[in-house]
Amino acid sequence: MAMYCHHCGAVLQPDQVFCDRCGTAVASTDAVPSAAVGSATAGSATSGSAPVGGAAAASAFGGGVVGAATTGVASAAAPTLVAVRQPMSKEMKLGIAAAIAAPIAVALIVFGVLTSIANSALTNALSACGYTSTTLAADTQLPDGMTNAVVEPYAQNGDYEASAMVIDHRTLGLTTSGIPDCVFNELGVPDDLMSRFGETSMSDGMQVGVSGPYTYSWYYNGSTLYTVISRTALF
Repeated sequence: MAMYCHHCGAVLQPDQVFCDRCGTAVASTDAVPSAAVGSATAGSATSGSAPVGGAAAASAFGGGVVGAATTGVASAAAPTLVAVRQPMSKEMKLGIAAAIAAPIAVALIVFGVLTSIANSALTNALSACGYTSTTLAADTQLPDGMTNAVVEPYAQNGDYEASAMVIDHRTLGLTTSGIPDCVFNELGVPDDLMSRFGETSMSDGMQVGVSGPYTYSWYYNGSTLYTVISRTALF
């Protein structure tokens, strides 16, 4: 088995005591020089990035060949990730539009139902008290600003002295010889406001009161009570 100088790697004869090349004392055991071993090990660990063999291997190892290879491996192990934004599909866009439109549609439907109920409250009160639809008298004067309004005339049991007009579903005008208790009860007029109707005289002029969603305006001319009920809130 060949022997090598552990300092310079030169081949030694079995009986040599000192290296002919560098003069270093020969070790007592055969061994592969440290530079060669390190070079070979580094070469295998880095998949051939440094050559194996003698001083050339040691030079390559010390010169950074393996370091360069190691850096390259590290770079490959940590690639840069780039986020790619995918465009929305047609189905996704339709789903978002439906999710936005659905609550709006429900809100509009609910509002329409509530408005319809509120608009019918006045005519329902008249119907419950014996008022039926009739024709509008030729000399009927509509309030200012309501010439193009939707007017629904009513009479109580055919008595035109107890007439009523519903204007645009929001305003009720009553003409009665006394307090229209039935209509007021249907609309939920409280007792204190009912008392004010009964205490009104000709000298008091126009009176105003509020009950629930309605504003009441009335005056008494000595024989007839004129009352205007206006809905100022939904409920």
